[in-house]
Amino acid sequence: MVFGHLLVFKSIYKNFNQNCIKHFIIICVYTFLFQAAYSQTISPALTDEYCPDTEYTFTASLPKPYSSMIGVGGCYLTQSPSGLGSYSIIFKGKFGDANQKQTFRIFYNDNSSSDLDFKKIKSLFYGACSAIQPNLTTITALPCQTANHSISFSNVTWKTEFESPQLCFGSITTYEYLLPSNWILINGAT
Repeated sequence: MVFGHLLVFKSIYKNFNQNCIKHFIIICVYTFLFQAAYSQTISPALTDEYCPDTEYTFTASLPKPYSSMIGVGGCYLTQSPSGLGSYSIIFKGKFGDANQKQTFRIFYNDNSSSDLDFKKIKSLFYGACSAIQPNLTTITALPCQTANHSISFSNVTWKTEFESPQLCFGSITTYEYLLPSNWILINGAT
C-alpha cells in the first residue's frame, strides 16, 4: 500500500513540477516583454562623465510618446527635442557648473513623467572627494634667492554632492596653482 501512495505522490509531484516550470517560463517572458515595452535608453549614457557648460547631443528611445521636457538641478536644454509625440527623440543640453545630480525630465502624452538623472558632472563647485595632500607641508625660501622646490601629490577624484553613499568618480589630472602674494617666478610672472 505504501508503494502505491509513493507512485501517486511521484505522479502529482511530476505534474506539479512541470506546471511550475511552465508558469515560471511564462512569467519570465512577460517580464522581459514588459521591461522592453516600458524601458528607455539614452546615448551618451547616464553613467558617462560630463563637463559643465559643454553642449551635448542626446538620443533617447522612450517607452511611450513624449510631449515635453525640462532641465532640473542646473542642466538646461539648448535645443528642444525633435519628434514631438514619438518614441524616439534627439535633444541638446548643457550641465550647470555644480557637481550635483542634474536631471532632464521627460513628460509623456499620458501626463506621466520620467527622469534622466546625470550624476557625474565634472565640477569642483562643492569640492572634490578628497583634499590634495602635497609631499611638502612648508616651503622655506629666503628673500631674493632662487630656489627650486618640487611639489607632488596624488590625483584626487571628482565627486557628486548630496549622494548617499558618497559618489566619487574619475580622476583630476590637470591642476592650476597660484603663487603666494608678492612671490615672483624666474620669468617675472607673479
